[in-house]
Amino acid sequence: MIPFVGTVEKIDGEYVVVHDFPERYQLHLAKLKVKTRVRVSTRKYYKKNTPEQRAYLFGVVIPLITALMQYKRHERDHVYGSLKLDYLTSTDDHGRKYIVQLREDSDDPADVAMVAWFIEQIKDLAAMKYGFPIPDADKNYDKGYIKELVTEIERG
Repeated sequence: MIPFVGTVEKIDGEYVVVHDFPERYQLHLAKLKVKTRVRVSTRKYYKKNTPEQRAYLFGVVIPLITALMQYKRHERDHVYGSLKLDYLTSTDDHGRKYIVQLREDSDDPADVAMVAWFIEQIKDLAAMKYGFPIPDADKNYDKGYIKELVTEIERG
């Protein structure tokens, strides 16, 4: 399935989707040929999470919260998984809960707002439960600085 993005417009009293790249959409339809049955799904577009968000999450937030929770460095994936279970769940059309993925190749990746909210929940946890304010994302951290903070937390 190739995703096509567009904007809902009202033209002559009728709602239509005006595609961002209509020529690409037309080329795709031409490959399918006339009289081919197709299924068209339309859902609200959300901007996927950004590389900067993921870098901050995995380079700053997860290492620090792992140390604060007194897990070993090699257990970061476990901590990340449990935090996703706590904060990144959603419910499908059948009422079943599932964990929203950050991977862009997943069917429904977490968008920018959801990842920002997820990061804020972890930062709030660090501040309220452990009394440690995780540094903000608007600073340019080198890996050495974060490693030093993690080592300092681990030492107690």
